[in-house]
Amino acid sequence: MPTPRFQARDYVVGRGVFGIEARPRWVIPAGGSPTFLWASVVHHVHAWAINDALKAQGQYKNLQTLCKGRNLSIRRINEALIGTAVLRMEIVGMLAFHLGPGCLPDPRRIDKNLNEAARDTGLVRPPAPT
Repeated sequence: MPTPRFQARDYVVGRGVFGIEARPRWVIPAGGSPTFLWASVVHHVHAWAINDALKAQGQYKNLQTLCKGRNLSIRRINEALIGTAVLRMEIVGMLAFHLGPGCLPDPRRIDKNLNEAARDTGLVRPPAPT
């Protein structure tokens, strides 16, 4: 489990790009670790897919409308989607329930982002699934 100071968005260049841009530039911040980099990549891809699905879905104007309409915690979900809080699987599952399975990332997208993060940082990426 990450330390309380861990924020996934610290592993991308630019504060407003986490979970928004399909291809952020990855870094390891001072005091960061490769383990948290890989966790941040997977977190980002999930946040990106959720944000993309929310825009494409059309039933809800934005995250606030979804959360109010479905009685969900906007603060908790927003913090996870912008990378300032850990993205828990319960949030992923809850949003998949409300937005549909289209908000889940394609595993190839995760693999692609892991490759990009490895190139950006010069690290050897975790093994790809077989």
